[in-house]
Amino acid sequence: VIKHVPGHGRARSDSHMELPVVDTPREELERTDFVPFRALARAPFAMTAHVVYTDIDPTSPATTSKKVIDEIVRGFIGFDGALMTDDLSMRALKGTYAERARASIAAGCDLILHCNRNMEHMREVADATPMLSGKALARCERALEALQRPKPFAVAQAQSRLDASVTRSGLAACFPSSAPGVAGAGSILTGRSGITSAWCSASHRDRFPRWPRSRARNCHRPRSFPPPASSRPG
Repeated sequence: VIKHVPGHGRARSDSHMELPVVDTPREELERTDFVPFRALARAPFAMTAHVVYTDIDPTSPATTSKKVIDEIVRGFIGFDGALMTDDLSMRALKGTYAERARASIAAGCDLILHCNRNMEHMREVADATPMLSGKALARCERALEALQRPKPFAVAQAQSRLDASVTRSGLAACFPSSAPGVAGAGSILTGRSGITSAWCSASHRDRFPRWPRSRARNCHRPRSFPPPASSRPG
């Protein structure tokens, strides 16, 4: 999944809390911010940005802007894969959850993402989200077919290579000596020490103390997504 199209880099605020507004001219955005997405335009899935680009559509964020999706995401960037929204429960968006879902679909999104674990909100989003059909269904089926089962992963070999890299780089001192491996470096891959996840959680809580800890782990498949055929990768 590439995200967040067509670009979040110039946002000066957190879209979980408020709506970011980017005033950069379209010509400059096309010359800079949008370029990486053009290089990844053949990706199977992409996620929209809850960001307003005033020189393209001053009234709506990309997620609910038909102009941004048609002219930039599908047009300039050339992305023709399955397009999903960012989380509809983020405060950057306004209106009821049903209104947010309908506006996103009308703008050109194929899939609706809702992550706040509130069952009442989930029902509202599900009721407002149509079943996949037409081009949206074709894009999602094509995206699923592009997915491949991961190749067998040699954990011990990967840990050894990471340990060696950390030793050569002099970063071993950055990891607690009580952690296994080269000061715990190898354990990052297997999750045994929890160093990385613990540091990230603490870091994000410090910066955004109102974020629920479980937010990222509670995204649900939208009702509009058809069950994959048994022949598809799991």
